[in-house]
Amino acid sequence: MRRLLLLLVFAAATITAGCAGTYQAKLDELQKTYVNSQGVTGEDRRLIMNETVKIGWPRSHVEAAIGPPDAVNITTTQGSQRLQLVYKSLKSQYREAYVYLENGKVTAVQNAETVGRLSVMQ
Repeated sequence: MRRLLLLLVFAAATITAGCAGTYQAKLDELQKTYVNSQGVTGEDRRLIMNETVKIGWPRSHVEAAIGPPDAVNITTTQGSQRLQLVYKSLKSQYREAYVYLENGKVTAVQNAETVGRLSVMQ
């Protein structure tokens, strides 16, 4: 349900930003819409608006902060599900960053410095 809400919010942000809008403008609108509709306040709100991912966050916060991933890899094991969210660099097609989630929460971020729209807080 949260995933559907986030996709709808992103779609609304895309339409609102218009065809001539930049990716950043669309992301800015997504962030504002998400934090307001979900009642996100305090530090989490500040981090989302600054495109920062925090260890322990749910996937919906991550996608609000840095947009939807370019790809998702899923590993299911006995008792857990691990996701790898793949974000391609805006500057180079050969660089990617990865956000890892286990049981719905961020556990690690790899190569954050390679993607211009991502920073991490522990």
